[in-house]
This record gives sequence, C-alpha cells and structure tokens, in this order.
Amino acid sequence: MSNPYVVQSIGLIIIAIGALALIALMTIYGRPLSDKEVTRLGEKYRGAFRMPFNAETIVAAIILLGGIGILTWSHFDPCAFTAYWFPNLPRLLTGAFQC
Repeated sequence: MSNPYVVQSIGLIIIAIGALALIALMTIYGRPLSDKEVTRLGEKYRGAFRMPFNAETIVAAIILLGGIGILTWSHFDPCAFTAYWFPNLPRLLTGAFQC
C-alpha cells in the first residue's frame, strides 16, 4: 500500500500545475475586460482578463479538478500533512491551520 502523504503531495502538485496553467492561459489567450465592464465592476478589476473557452482551458480545468479529486479521495488533512513532511515546523506556522 502506498504512503497516503505521498499521494496527497502528488495531488497538491497537480493542483498547482492546473492553477498555473489556467492563469497562464487566461493571460495569454484571454481578452481584457471592456471599459464598460470595468466601470460596472470597479477600478480594482482594471487589469482583469476574461477566461477563454478552448481545449487548453478545458484540459487545465480537468487537471485542477483531478488534483482536487485526489485530495478528496485521500481525505486530505493539512495538519497531518504538515506534521508528516515538516516535523520541526514552528508552532506559530502550525497555528495557521488551527492544529
């Protein structure tokens, strides 16, 4: 039987790859929001892009959802995961997870 923490780390890597791919696709292929949309949404969305709908975006979303599925299937617990991989992590950082 494989180590569940290794499976979870692979799931986290897959999530990171899928998220980075979606961000890259949005900035490369996405259209910027129009002035009318920026006015309606607010100035903080001035540099925002639309998400394109193409095969690359669908594949990146499937990869992201696959990583989330791996973490759900393996019952991901951030406290146990950080305790396994980083046993000497200071208590201040583990407090962020409410461990």
